[in-house]
Amino acid sequence: MIYIVGIGSFIGRNFYLKLKKLKSIGPVFCLSHNEIGRLKSIVKSDDTIINFCGINRGKTQGEYDDANYVFVKNLHQLMTDHGVTPFFIQISSFMVHGFAGKLLSDLPEYQRYFINSKLNAENYLTQNYPKEKLCIVRPSNIYGYDCEPYANNLLVTLIFEKITKNYKTTNINKNCIRNFLSIDGLCDQLVTFVQTQQTGIYNLVSNHTINLQSLMDILHGDQMPSEINIVDGDLTQPGQRNDQSQTICIEENLVNNVVLTEQKMTNFLNINDLISIQTLKRLSQPRGDMVEISDLHSQRLYMITLTDHSIRGNHYHYQQIEHFYMSRGKAIYVLAHKDHPEVTLFKILDRDQTIAVKPPIIHTLINDFINNECEVFVVSTQPFIPNQVPDTEYVHIVPF
Repeated sequence: MIYIVGIGSFIGRNFYLKLKKLKSIGPVFCLSHNEIGRLKSIVKSDDTIINFCGINRGKTQGEYDDANYVFVKNLHQLMTDHGVTPFFIQISSFMVHGFAGKLLSDLPEYQRYFINSKLNAENYLTQNYPKEKLCIVRPSNIYGYDCEPYANNLLVTLIFEKITKNYKTTNINKNCIRNFLSIDGLCDQLVTFVQTQQTGIYNLVSNHTINLQSLMDILHGDQMPSEINIVDGDLTQPGQRNDQSQTICIEENLVNNVVLTEQKMTNFLNINDLISIQTLKRLSQPRGDMVEISDLHSQRLYMITLTDHSIRGNHYHYQQIEHFYMSRGKAIYVLAHKDHPEVTLFKILDRDQTIAVKPPIIHTLINDFINNECEVFVVSTQPFIPNQVPDTEYVHIVPF
């Protein structure tokens, strides 16, 4: 079994979808950061756990420590209490190397807190977890079309601003040097680690370490927006610590990847116009509960359940609109436009949440959670026709 901890994270969800397309991998279970207790009495020593949980933007040192260090200790303690040592992959960060020519004390407070918390987690694992079962991965700046702008990656933010024409990042330091690695490149390497059970500490970088002025040239060419200023700021360049880590350089074509990411992000943003998600209010009374599920002028109402590791949907409609209401448990929804099935929107819906899906959005439901009884009510504008599945086209964006 493979257990993904931190399924809601950018890297976690992309890695999960990568695994789902590999039939040889076997069953995958998904957990959020507050569900690790469900591993108790389930995980075995021949399983794999990969931890994507953590934060890179917090307000206090305590927030960084709790998310990036204490959480790892608690996860390890759970396995120790159960007497198991599964193959464990810890996602750290290339940021632990700091910056060339700068002491840790010279860095902004949030960077110091982040680096220290990640290093504390690494040190704890190397001192307490069997080395023959441990893999620590330090990715560089990971970008992808579904990475949230203004959160994790400058390249993603710059692409987002180009698409929306809303330029908030206006001063670009030409002396800022960064390494950018695509989410596909990272996930492919992580799959290799899982398949080979490779141990050690690895820095994952691409063959593209460039300054931001060169990056802007790739993005805009000779059509640089007038809002953007290229400034001659301080040199900031990733450093290198003297430790026992190994560096894996993944060959990529940054120019092609940036163009492709922009195209995919444009399509990704358009998907949101054809779906809407909301949490419904449950009216609780002594006699019971009531929820208003849908305001559609519907022709059909039905209920579906999802057994462990089951997949439903993988289709779109030409005309009908559907509302999915989570009555019990939760489910993963993978959504894509029929014209761009390679661009997926990943959502996890819990009890009392509803999602409205319009044509022609491909929709797929998956239950890969532990001890999850999943029950969904579906309201549709398509009338029931015996022995027929009208207005439906199947596209397997997640293989059965």
